[in-house]
Amino acid sequence: TGHMVLEETLLSQITSNAAVMPHYEFFHVPGMDWLGRHIDPPTTPLQVASVAQQLGRRRVLSETFALTGWNVSFEELKWMFEWQMVRGVTLLCQHLEGYSLRGIRKRDYPPSLFFQQPWWEEYRAFNDAMSRIGMLLSVGEPCVEVLVVHPQSSAWLDFDQGANRGLRERNEAFLGLTRALEAAHVPFHYGDERILRRHGEVVADRLRVGQCRYAVVVVPPVSTLARETAILLRDFALAGGALVWCGVRHPCLIDGAEDPLAGELAGHGVAVGQAAEVTGALPASVRRLRVLAATGQDDPGRIAVTERSFAGDVGGHVFRMVYLVNSDTAKVVETTVSVPGRSACRFVMETGETVPIAFAADGDGGIALPWRFEPAGSLVLFVSDEPDMWPAAAASAATPRPLAERELAGPWDLDVCDLNALTLDVCDISFDGERIAEREHVSVVQKRALDLGHPVDIALRFEVETVPGWVPPPDCALVLEQPERWTVTVNATRLAGRVSGWYRDTSFRRLELEGTLREGRNEIVLETRFAQSARVYENLRRASAFESEKNKLTYDAEVEAVYLVGPFGVLTPGTAAPLPRGALRYEGPFLLGELPRRVEPGNLTLQGLPFFNGTVRLRRRIELDEDGARCRTFVFRRLAGHVLRLRVNGTEAGRWLWRPFQADLTGLLRPGENLLELELTGGLRNLLGPHHLEEGESYAVAPGSFFKEPNIWGSRPWNDAYCFVDFGVGF
Repeated sequence: TGHMVLEETLLSQITSNAAVMPHYEFFHVPGMDWLGRHIDPPTTPLQVASVAQQLGRRRVLSETFALTGWNVSFEELKWMFEWQMVRGVTLLCQHLEGYSLRGIRKRDYPPSLFFQQPWWEEYRAFNDAMSRIGMLLSVGEPCVEVLVVHPQSSAWLDFDQGANRGLRERNEAFLGLTRALEAAHVPFHYGDERILRRHGEVVADRLRVGQCRYAVVVVPPVSTLARETAILLRDFALAGGALVWCGVRHPCLIDGAEDPLAGELAGHGVAVGQAAEVTGALPASVRRLRVLAATGQDDPGRIAVTERSFAGDVGGHVFRMVYLVNSDTAKVVETTVSVPGRSACRFVMETGETVPIAFAADGDGGIALPWRFEPAGSLVLFVSDEPDMWPAAAASAATPRPLAERELAGPWDLDVCDLNALTLDVCDISFDGERIAEREHVSVVQKRALDLGHPVDIALRFEVETVPGWVPPPDCALVLEQPERWTVTVNATRLAGRVSGWYRDTSFRRLELEGTLREGRNEIVLETRFAQSARVYENLRRASAFESEKNKLTYDAEVEAVYLVGPFGVLTPGTAAPLPRGALRYEGPFLLGELPRRVEPGNLTLQGLPFFNGTVRLRRRIELDEDGARCRTFVFRRLAGHVLRLRVNGTEAGRWLWRPFQADLTGLLRPGENLLELELTGGLRNLLGPHHLEEGESYAVAPGSFFKEPNIWGSRPWNDAYCFVDFGVGF
């Protein structure tokens, strides 16, 4: 297994692989790669899944989630992976689970989705949900009757390693056709010409490619076709297959040269001018599923669909699976889904259960069901031709009322369940006893030391200040990597070096401060002899030339930020401004003080917890009369974190990793006083950063995102102020 590189566009494939699809035939588990917190273009998963399904490969792997950053939420992970699964990916290969975050490893295209994360115990819920869908997609038989000829051969003719005239337009036309078919909810495959040559033949009125049979073939704008492809298309049309030309009536060249066969193809099939017209030229038999908006018209939104058929594979039942995914992260889509069949139920990916769903006959021999797609939401239907297979859900007797905003708004009591933290990443720097920088970011130290080319004595001086009148508790600790390499002095007292376990990562060692912190200004000095072997310098030279060498680069010693942890608050008396992507930029000092006891729950970051990572508990007591306690739901608007749990009067009432953000409180509320407890868990972003990117929160976090000055890993535009992400619950 594995993946090709640069799968996304016609041009990127030419410059790296010539074409990616022919390679997938020779993988046992063909795979792809997906980098960053985004979706698009859909060609990447569709290419690999098409070959896999054509050649009977049940599993399609995706190495995914690299560069998404330490703040990527479970809802975003689900959004990105469901976008891939509905296009044929079945097997999740997370990037990455780092055995250690020591040194450069914490910047290895984060996040590490592993034990370091405060939400690690909840991660199984995400993986189980994705694995259930992946299993069903793998076991079921694809229901695809439309083949789109891939235009990679024509792209070769456009390529001249210069202007590449026409290549961008060809790629856009190919993408336009792909999007038009997806918007019409028509499942389809791509047909690579090398795969067609090896595995394609006309059988009756179908084009068979490996294990798949297609009733319709659509050809995007092409300037050339392989001779074998042209013959297949001609014979397919003569046998009664539906051939649709999009943008051109036929290719002008065969195998890159003039040939009478190109003109012969002009007499076969139908031609449409634009991609948007293609769906109107398709036979009704391949447009079996419709997603109607509230207006009754076909919804042109971002809902993609795939289908699988099961003939006794699951529980001995014969049925179809219809999997629909809304890839819009902001838009709620109210729809009516119309599918062929006589009965249906909903498969719940979070639990593996099937539950009744409301449906009725649609007048065309199928059934119609209303469904509200949450942003980044999905729906898995099991559909049967047997009318009594799954009875429709009964109408609800009463409509529950959500708890009012006035009952939830305002301050909540706060309990901090994990140690708070203060990241120390700005210091005075001395080399061999000479001060070379003041109040400089620690990321510059290692590169400047390496540039010397010889060992150097390094001293880093950090300052920590408290609010007036507040004395830090004695059970605070300094967290640093490789403590055996450092001499640590706090307020002129050299620490005994007593290491007591680790914090978050096994290489983040706790050094007890033994009551050395005091009210006012504190000075922490770290000293070490920084030296690298000749091997490291040689590897650095090689890494500057080859990416594969850089990816395996390690150092004998590294200089990193350190962390102060303990039962304290971190006050932020400076100025803050909102940033896009749920972030803010803070400029000013950080002062140690008391933890807050009462907070506004919407965003806790600047309420004493700017670097916090872990779990907090929010408590609120509300008074309800008898009517107010009856038939209620708990609803919230926004989750700025990874996991939220709700307990009502001591009983667990809900857990959320993604939307919909609501819970039924039937039987949990009572007249009089009620206790609501919210347990919110966040990740490592505000501890580890990157804190200083000019853009703020990044959706493409690479090693260079963490460095102020250019080095082997690169750098990005910098801002000395701190960027934090929100942490809280919005009602």
